[in-house]
Amino acid sequence: MKNIDLVYALALMTALGACAQSGTSADNESDPLATTETAAHTEQVYLATGEVTAIAGDRITIAHGPVAEIEWPPMTMGFGASEDMISSVNVGDSVSFSFQDNGGDYALTSITRLP
Repeated sequence: MKNIDLVYALALMTALGACAQSGTSADNESDPLATTETAAHTEQVYLATGEVTAIAGDRITIAHGPVAEIEWPPMTMGFGASEDMISSVNVGDSVSFSFQDNGGDYALTSITRLP
């Protein structure tokens, strides 16, 4: 009887260990909340203000203030931008803007000149 209990205990531990190891990708595919949460994180939009310091090609460079949500200090950096966004601002303009992280390439989602 003790051998049967030991076999059941080992089988249960093996099954639980397998479930714990596979708990990331397979479970997320069947869990719509996990998928939504991951998608929402990658589509996060951040807000900031700054001054346009350069416009070149499809990028606008902005000296911006801190972005608390992602723990960024003030810095100057380039953002991908649409033609409409590029034509709406000039070097030296104070702006408010929103942006997304597209896998390490930051792209503006909106930009507005400030008075």
